[in-house]
Amino acid sequence: MSTKCYILTVDGPAAGGKSSVCKQVAKRKGWFFFSSGAIYRGVGLIIRLEGLDPHKEEDRRKAAERFTSLPEIDITGRTFLWDGHDIGHQLKTADISNLASLVGRCAVVRDILLNMQREIPEKLKAEGFVTEGRDMGSVIYPHADLKIFLTASPETRAKRRLLQKGLNPMTATAALHQIAREISERDNRDQSREVAPLVVPEGAHVIETDELDQEQTIKAVMDLIGV
Repeated sequence: MSTKCYILTVDGPAAGGKSSVCKQVAKRKGWFFFSSGAIYRGVGLIIRLEGLDPHKEEDRRKAAERFTSLPEIDITGRTFLWDGHDIGHQLKTADISNLASLVGRCAVVRDILLNMQREIPEKLKAEGFVTEGRDMGSVIYPHADLKIFLTASPETRAKRRLLQKGLNPMTATAALHQIAREISERDNRDQSREVAPLVVPEGAHVIETDELDQEQTIKAVMDLIGV
């Protein structure tokens, strides 16, 4: 007898630690983790590989359709098979990340990828499914079992990014201000874009992580699941 897959969505602004938290929650629960950014990077990579123009809607549509027709798709974003070769390492380059951001703002691309994403939990036949992004609870999985919105101030997120790079926020003040400004600008773009803007999904639990470390944030999520 099959049981319904438990769907947990975690949305929030850039550099908020969503991916790290979700990976740990999925690991501890034995659930599947899916980052929506992986498929948009995949579309971006196809644009580059096929020599398409990312600024032309028709080319963005072709890339999205080509992606969904691939015989094997690794939605974790670790591998990417192309002509029999794994070129997954290219998915994490700055160039592909920029292309992913560009195609992610395209309504046609998002429409093409919508059903694909909604079918993932059922196809996996998993007990639970953890996913993160910008519109997972508001658009992709509006009927998720649990929705969370993870957020922190631009300054807090900038400090964490510096620490990831091995820099001290107390001394690298110029870099801290620059990154905080870039994060604020990204927030404004995500919140004001016409297609799937960043919003707190209806019914979502908001977790502000300014005063929380990663383990405390994970515990807050696990508590909401009911562990």
